[in-house]
Amino acid sequence: MKIKFATINITVLFILISCQNDNRNNTNTNSENTDTTSISNDYTLTKVDQFEDYLLALDTTDINGITKATNKFVEIFSKDDSIQNDEGILKFLTYHEKVELNRNERTTDDRKNYTKSYPAYIAQTFYEYASPTMEIYLRQLAKENSEGFADDEAIGIPFETFVQRTIWWEDFSQSVTSKSLQAEAYKQYKTYLLFLTIGMSNTPAINHENKVEEYFINAYAYLEEVYPTSETYITLKAYIELIKRNKIPEAKEMSLKIIKKQ
Repeated sequence: MKIKFATINITVLFILISCQNDNRNNTNTNSENTDTTSISNDYTLTKVDQFEDYLLALDTTDINGITKATNKFVEIFSKDDSIQNDEGILKFLTYHEKVELNRNERTTDDRKNYTKSYPAYIAQTFYEYASPTMEIYLRQLAKENSEGFADDEAIGIPFETFVQRTIWWEDFSQSVTSKSLQAEAYKQYKTYLLFLTIGMSNTPAINHENKVEEYFINAYAYLEEVYPTSETYITLKAYIELIKRNKIPEAKEMSLKIIKKQ
């Protein structure tokens, strides 16, 4: 009877060990499946990721890349997903900017003709995919593109328009909830603020004779009168006061400090 009892115990022991091994194998298998699923999920590309990867593979010196990028955008994105669409539109605009910067060999006439057609192209292609906020952003870019800003490092718009644009981007960048769009709007604002502070090479705020150009005197007066509570005026107030008091060397030093803070 003792032998039988021992045999039974050994048999039970083998069964228990076998069950434990099976459980461990199942656990390992489940763990492996979970890990595989986790890895798979980690590497799932969003529509924006797919589009960005495609753009990175395009030649930024080839103007035909813009058509290719547009066709890929329409292929990937759907009109009912405005959040991802907005991100995709920003990726396209970044790519387009690179193409323009790399197309220095284009003639002046070609550049002017392309610039005039660009807003219409954006409207025709992207407005129906964009959120209402993104459409406002695109329409403002189109408006400014049509009106122009500078030519040969010389500002070519009325000082009122210059100040109005700066304030528009200030307000828009503060009201946008999308982080990506807010970042782009803020970049636009900072660019206008920079040029409003020091001007450009051929239209400096303070010229080589240490005199403030009348254009900027009028711009600062307009800013103070119409937008006295704006962030732009608050930023430039001390600088403007120095100019009013004809302390030009101090004003130039102040302008450098303002630029460094941006």
